[in-house]
Amino acid sequence: MSPKMSPIVSMFRRIILIISVLFLVPACSYSTSDDDLDFSFDIPRVRPPDPDPLFASGNDFDIRSGVTVLAFSLGFSGSVLDSDVGMADFSEDVDFLIYDSIQDVIDLDVRLNGRQIINELFRPRDIDLFESDFSFRAYEKHLFSFTPTTLVVLKPNDPVYNFSHVTYGVWVNDPDTFFYDLSIGSVVFGFPTAVTDIPTTGHASYFGLFFGGMERFDEVFLLDGDAFINVDFLSGDVVVLIDNVVGTEINFGRRVNFFGWTGLGSIVNGENLFLGIFLSDADSYVGEFSGSFFGPANPLPPEVGGLWSATNARGEVAGGGFIGRR
Repeated sequence: MSPKMSPIVSMFRRIILIISVLFLVPACSYSTSDDDLDFSFDIPRVRPPDPDPLFASGNDFDIRSGVTVLAFSLGFSGSVLDSDVGMADFSEDVDFLIYDSIQDVIDLDVRLNGRQIINELFRPRDIDLFESDFSFRAYEKHLFSFTPTTLVVLKPNDPVYNFSHVTYGVWVNDPDTFFYDLSIGSVVFGFPTAVTDIPTTGHASYFGLFFGGMERFDEVFLLDGDAFINVDFLSGDVVVLIDNVVGTEINFGRRVNFFGWTGLGSIVNGENLFLGIFLSDADSYVGEFSGSFFGPANPLPPEVGGLWSATNARGEVAGGGFIGRR
């Protein structure tokens, strides 16, 4: 699903939601000690780590509990790319990340090349009910400001994709004004496979999701598609194939079928890390990808996640991430 819709449609849906809440609240049977009802959930910004941070049991990600975070950001001034484009790998530039999918709280404080790309606490009161479903939770902050931020997160153990050790979020900061710049970013995060458990034999195929953003002919698109990752642990070869890619134009929601992508790389010896080149099947985008394995190996890692970035001869850029499970 896309974390962005037409502004007109979006505002119409918000007005309907606000009107619905105003009529429904008097009929609610909630009782409190105060006269005013408070539907907010104030979660402390600093929380103690879950004593059992297993994804499947607690649905709680905490960077202090050994969570690996991969981050990517694209910044645009109009349709011109800013200089800060790249990847923050393995939590090096991530100051804070907590995701509690039970209480629908995600706290992100991520830096890239010394620049803060997002610093937001998303709570249940920020959920966009119209854009959320059983698999994805959509949030929107600063609804009535000049710099609204939209975030879409894949919920753990959802009934459709059922990822248990890694997940991702994509955000869009679309100010709808010339005084602020558009930016798109994503995080892939989860509980990594121990380096000592990365196999040196065997073969695994992972199927999952592809996501990101792309600049093309003075337009910016959010991308989503299917990911297939093939890994030969004996040779260390990693092949990433992306197809069924659809782009959603950032301002008016126009949907466009796009070309696929191919990544060719290898596992870095002695590390939970793979690297390679990333190429578009058309339009000559060339770039790189990197990623990690997630979950306990038994004997092969159950899930995988990574980031990608690319640019073409016109200077247009694209980037995002992918996740897959066996």
